[in-house]
Amino acid sequence: MKFKKIDKFNKKYLKAFIDRIDNISLFLRNLKNAVITKKLNNTNKSINSIYFLVQINKNKVLEIGLGKDKTDQYYDEMV
Repeated sequence: MKFKKIDKFNKKYLKAFIDRIDNISLFLRNLKNAVITKKLNNTNKSINSIYFLVQINKNKVLEIGLGKDKTDQYYDEMV
């Protein structure tokens, strides 16, 4: 089985992890159609996020965020 460590130590997150892996290539193939949005995180006002949204079809929108914290460090926010 792939992802043995996730299955062993974080079994409840295995399906979500596999879904993200499956969706990332779909997202990247459609990145040229992405809409960029920016929002201030409501729970921690020191973190600003930029989100790339791609509508795949009528019922499916994929989203990847790029966060920047108060120390100017960037990180991804796969949703």
